[in-house]
Amino acid sequence: FVDKLDPQSGTALEIGTSGDTVTIPTGVTVAGSMANTPAFKVYASSNTSCASATNTTLAYNTETLDSDGCFNNTSGTVTLNGVSVPAYSFGPNVAGYYWVAAGGYFSSAADYDNNRIFIEKNTTDSIADVNGRNLYYNGLFVGTVVHLNGSSDTVRVRVIQSSGGSVDFVSAVTNAGFSGYKLIGA
Repeated sequence: FVDKLDPQSGTALEIGTSGDTVTIPTGVTVAGSMANTPAFKVYASSNTSCASATNTTLAYNTETLDSDGCFNNTSGTVTLNGVSVPAYSFGPNVAGYYWVAAGGYFSSAADYDNNRIFIEKNTTDSIADVNGRNLYYNGLFVGTVVHLNGSSDTVRVRVIQSSGGSVDFVSAVTNAGFSGYKLIGA
């Protein structure tokens, strides 16, 4: 048993040889750059009402996973792990590339000219979006890889619809919502 392995010389440490299998048993926690954390999975406890032709931030207030406490599930800006995180946003304190995805659907059978779900970085930059025409009760899903700096970058999900009235966006079930995780080694 040892607490730490260091290379005999230099700064490179090799575990095994080409063709070997390195096994990490069930129940072992992997931390650092080999972990898919921070990670989160959230959904809304109720539908989000969306006015016509208005960008609406989805109110993801229920967490099923928040490995490092980096998701703000409240309606105001808070500081989490030293990062200022706007309402219903993810602001990891570890720099790297992240997979983020969101989904749900508009609940009304209105005649839509346009509806859209998009992921925004730093509350202004749309980094991924899906646009649908005349879709209702049909799922919308968006996902992308994004680099987050670990000190100030955040992501959130917004929707817009143009039915002419208010329509609910359904992300209030555990199989919809917003999720993401750090890519290993990225």
